[in-house]
Amino acid sequence: MKRFDERIRRAIDLMESADRTHAARITLTALAGAVGMSASRFAHLYRQQTGVAPLQMLKSMKLKMAAESLVETQLSIKEAAFFAGFVASSSFCRAFKKMFAVTPTQYREDQRALRAATGNSARHAPAANVGLRTGSASAE
Repeated sequence: MKRFDERIRRAIDLMESADRTHAARITLTALAGAVGMSASRFAHLYRQQTGVAPLQMLKSMKLKMAAESLVETQLSIKEAAFFAGFVASSSFCRAFKKMFAVTPTQYREDQRALRAATGNSARHAPAANVGLRTGSASAE
């Protein structure tokens, strides 16, 4: 495992441990403040050490959370987008399709059909059976 600056490691831990309620509220400024850095310095160091911009990582995290909500709940697309921290459902749908290569509606249908076919109602990682495009979500 790559050795990260302790502040970046703490920020990663904060993102990974955020529950659904708080994940949508995580911002670059909040992460930077939590590790005692300015937002600009944090963004520079995070990208330097991980190869990914922190806004891109936050967006990816929120999209994965929304994908799980689409499969696990009866939320509408608009509600899942809002729940994940997106203000506009149109930008959510564009970002979702860019990351998962399918629309949110198609993702929901595909994942539910897969579960029905396999008899699996257990939770699983989003996009386990869809062409997940890693690192392509752009910062909103």
